[in-house]
Parts: sequence; structure tokens; C-alpha cells
Amino acid sequence: MTTVTDKRGLILTYFPEEMNIAEFNLVITRAGEARGFHKHDEFDEYSLFVEGIGVYEEYLPGLFTFEEREEGKQYPHIHMTEGMCIHIPKGCYHTFYAVTDVKMVVFLTKRWQDCDKPIVRMN
Repeated sequence: MTTVTDKRGLILTYFPEEMNIAEFNLVITRAGEARGFHKHDEFDEYSLFVEGIGVYEEYLPGLFTFEEREEGKQYPHIHMTEGMCIHIPKGCYHTFYAVTDVKMVVFLTKRWQDCDKPIVRMN
């Protein structure tokens, strides 16, 4: 990420690993709510936080299961705030928890409607 700051404000530049962005969505999540407990096998996802505070959790394939999460075990997690962008690769289970109301733009490398199975939920 490149940052340019001057008297007018700030410019943040991101360099996605996957340059073929096929779709983007504005996602608004209310404080205290969660989105996720799923993975995408057909596309990468980039989440750019525009407003708010949240926590992103990643479930590494083969290392953790949803049942282990219920037992209170620790997972890799990242506290997200305005201006941060995270790359979620294909096949990576993930969940986002909104601490405050959150607005983010989510970029996909394949159109949702072009996927055979765009989302795989955790059991």
C-alpha cells in the first residue's frame, strides 16, 4: 500500500495480487453482527474498509474447524479500520465481526453469478 498525504487529505493505493477484478460490492454491516463462516472456491476477495471498526478471522484450511472455534480456541485475526484492505484467497474460510457499524467495498476476481457454487458455508 502506498500513502500520499497533503493538506487536502490522504490517498491510499493498493496493489492486488490478482489484477482481474470482475465485480465489486458495497457491504454495510451493523455493529455486533457477523458475516462469513464461509469460503469461496472460485474467486479471491479483497475487502477495503471505508468506515468503522471490525475483526476479520481466518480459518486456515486443514488447521482449524468451526467446532474448534466453538471450544474457544484461538484463530488468526486482524483488527480492521478505515483504509485497511485485506486479501482473502480462494479456499480460505473467513468471518468478519463488526465492532461498530461498518462500510466496506468488496472486490471479487470472478462474478458471483458466473460461479457454479460461489459460497461454501462451514458446517
